[in-house]
Amino acid sequence: MSTCCVLPHAGDVPTCPMNGQVAKPVGRKTVESLVIREARAALTAQPYYFCDATDCDTVYVSALGDHLITKDLLTVRVGIKETEDPIPLCYCFGYDRKAVRDDIRRTGKTDIQKAITQRVKAGVMTTNAGRRI
Repeated sequence: MSTCCVLPHAGDVPTCPMNGQVAKPVGRKTVESLVIREARAALTAQPYYFCDATDCDTVYVSALGDHLITKDLLTVRVGIKETEDPIPLCYCFGYDRKAVRDDIRRTGKTDIQKAITQRVKAGVMTTNAGRRI
């Protein structure tokens, strides 16, 4: 897991109440931009954290662990949480695992990671669920 969109956290280490795994800080704008409209009103004033456990439907958890945002409350699929295509690698720019496989099959290599890196450096971070390539 990279540290894209991960914020430093002081104090107790927050964990996902569903699996006990340490959760990673994520920017509020990211959470607000990815939750469905109906779920935005339920967001608390607390910071949110990203649960990157592949077998857990919880994507974000509030600092106190009393508010969970699950996959079904998001506007996008979170690649690390998915097992079936399309598995997004970067929904900011529309890349998924199939695109990488197809690229490699067609050309013997892929420049998709390079393209994503260049575009991220240009400033698109809000729609990243908590990780990057």
